[in-house]
Amino acid sequence: MAFKEYDRKPTFLDMEIQRGFENSRNRQILPEINETIHWEPLEKIVAEHYPSGNRSRAIKPIRP
Repeated sequence: MAFKEYDRKPTFLDMEIQRGFENSRNRQILPEINETIHWEPLEKIVAEHYPSGNRSRAIKPIRP
C-alpha cells in the first residue's frame, strides 16, 4: 500500500485561514476581558466545589 506524499507549500486557502486567525476579533477582545475580570474570587469558588488532586483514582499526568 503506497502512501501519498503531501506538498508542504501553503495554498491560497491556507493563507486566507491564517490571515483570518491573525485578524480575529477574539485575539483583540479576550486579553481585555482577561484584564477586566477579577479571577481570584472565581477561582476560590471553583476550588471549593471542584478540588483538584485529592482523588485517589485521579489520572496521573504524563511527563514529557
